[in-house]
Amino acid sequence: MLMASTFLTSQTLYSRVLVAAFCAITVILVAVFRVVLRNMHRRLRAGRFDLKRVAIVGGGADAERLARRIVSHREIGYDLAGLVSTGGGPRPTGFPMIGTFEDLPRLIEEQRIGEVIFADPSLSNEDVADFLLTARRSTVDVKMVSGLAGILTQRARVEEFLDLPVVSFEREALLKTGAGAKRALDVVGAILLVIVWAPFLGVTALVNAVRGRAPFERSPRAGRDGTRYEMLVPNETTRPSPLRRFLTRHGLSRFPAILNVVAGEMSFVGPKPVAPERFDSFDTRERLRFDARPGLTGLSEVSAEDGDGSTDEGRALDVYYVQNWSLGGDLKILLRWLARCVGGRAG
Repeated sequence: MLMASTFLTSQTLYSRVLVAAFCAITVILVAVFRVVLRNMHRRLRAGRFDLKRVAIVGGGADAERLARRIVSHREIGYDLAGLVSTGGGPRPTGFPMIGTFEDLPRLIEEQRIGEVIFADPSLSNEDVADFLLTARRSTVDVKMVSGLAGILTQRARVEEFLDLPVVSFEREALLKTGAGAKRALDVVGAILLVIVWAPFLGVTALVNAVRGRAPFERSPRAGRDGTRYEMLVPNETTRPSPLRRFLTRHGLSRFPAILNVVAGEMSFVGPKPVAPERFDSFDTRERLRFDARPGLTGLSEVSAEDGDGSTDEGRALDVYYVQNWSLGGDLKILLRWLARCVGGRAG
């Protein structure tokens, strides 16, 4: 604004009072402009413009009270698709019942629902947790009244919604920036290691070639989302040679799988690779580990004294790793594993 007045009046020097006046006027105009835009947006929402479709899970007093508030406060940006029955409690009057809890995943797609709010205290935490696991990669937001908040995770926060305390779960579809950085570091690190450790790989390949064996084998594994891939491993023998024992103790026997990292089938740090036939043995919660690429090493390995924890402990640690993943955590795990490699305790 001051620049515009300078252009119109051809003056370049102004008093401090004039500069202060221009600044005050600018602040006032910006504040007024924001208020006007906010009111316009509320009016548009009240006219059913730019609304998010929401479904309420429940049929009791909490669900009915919440539904009434959403309908009477359309300016907050919600359009009530209807209520989802959980099989218990009286049916609210005046609101459509669009389906049952078992139908919820299908209803989200058919009704173009952008947010689901759980408002039935009788619904078990296990049922809610199963839904969260099913919908974790969709674009639907999830809230629940605080009375149901028995399954808080790192991705949850308590907030106020229409004067009611609710718990909001951050959808994992938004957490892509860190995953992209992890993948970029995997590719760069893998290429560098292929160059650095090429001599070790070359010696291994040469020894196997002299003995008439292929240098590496392809071992089936269950990868991200349970998809099958073939992990490169050294050609196993019934009588390991001193070279093989050295490579195993210092973690060098895993470096053929660096090519799997480059291909995007594995990561440096992640859940422990498992055979495809073991996929069905994991329950709904344990399958969270398949949200991430398997790793050359991982939390379940470096946390165990002998480098290989029990099955139950290892599964729990793999799930914890996926739910609480961070680049800093990956770096700590990788450093701990490298210390094991240097000390000859990697395998």
